[in-house]
Amino acid sequence: VLRYRDDTAADRIRVRIWIPTDTPDYCSGWTPIAQSQMITFTHNLGGDVDDYVVGLQFRNAVQGVNQRAYGGLEIGGHYYGAYWQNLTTTALSVFRHSDDAFADEVRVCVSRPDPPDFDSGWVDVAPGETRTITHNLGGNPNLYLIRAASRDTALDGVGINHRGAGGVNDSGTRSGGKWQNLNATTIDIFRRPEDTFADQARASIWLREHRIYLPIVTNNHSFPLELAYDDGTLDTTASWETGKGFAVRFTSPGQAQIQYARYYLQDPRPIEVHVWDTEHNDLITPFQATCTQDGWNDVDLSTHNIVVNGDFYLGFLYLEDYRPTLGVDTSAPDSRSFEVDDAYWEPQGANYMIRAVIVPQ
Repeated sequence: VLRYRDDTAADRIRVRIWIPTDTPDYCSGWTPIAQSQMITFTHNLGGDVDDYVVGLQFRNAVQGVNQRAYGGLEIGGHYYGAYWQNLTTTALSVFRHSDDAFADEVRVCVSRPDPPDFDSGWVDVAPGETRTITHNLGGNPNLYLIRAASRDTALDGVGINHRGAGGVNDSGTRSGGKWQNLNATTIDIFRRPEDTFADQARASIWLREHRIYLPIVTNNHSFPLELAYDDGTLDTTASWETGKGFAVRFTSPGQAQIQYARYYLQDPRPIEVHVWDTEHNDLITPFQATCTQDGWNDVDLSTHNIVVNGDFYLGFLYLEDYRPTLGVDTSAPDSRSFEVDDAYWEPQGANYMIRAVIVPQ
């Protein structure tokens, strides 16, 4: 991942990768494309074009598989990238910038995923306008999956398309739009003042239910699934006295066996591992685990044969005052984290960085 030297909007980045449970409905395969060339790909998927999700990737011999916003300025002074447009129920087109050096080959895939949890529909956006769209999905916006596209409504226009905001076209003009200011209730769509291709915009949001579930079964063996409610970024830490501790409430998607407890710790020390039921009763005899590294520490629970179905709690109690410290994510509290002091459990306004790895049965 490279951040452009003049950038002021990407102080922090995050990369997420999903292993899909099936293949795209259409994938072009890697296709050579010349500078300034427009290629039309025929997919013939039919149905409702608004149900499509389009992914475009580039490839060359040096950077390999890559992705760049169309018309961005490369540090060496060249503009780069490609974009897609004219999406219909049968085809779409891909254009490569005349100055690009990174998209010797392109691959475009079209999928029809499950319906989004929120779909703005096509909304009008004037040149230079920032349009606020209310979705009210709640939860942790760091775990949303966002797709946005534009539409040119002119009869002789480019139809449904996607360009990066501010990219420089071959003609020297700038175009496109972007989404920004995402939170648990709204998202903003901005259109460049000079743009002529994004009369309308559409934002779709999928909730990941604060977990990533991959219901893949191969040879009758299920893959482990990680249940996580933090966003993976350490914002602060927490610690407590000996005999007290922290817990997170997890929800399995069905009957499953717990394989690992995963704790994000600083200044690691031995801890007392606990697994509780919904009444805060221990599901196993608590035991001491030695954690040795700053960051994520896995504790093996596979030999305890802990089978759950629905809610359960995972956490630890302290064996030494205030050591180690537990990672805390404060970005979007999920009402699942608790301070534990014997029978007294206090809900917290943050997400403790404790995770569970399970295997569905």
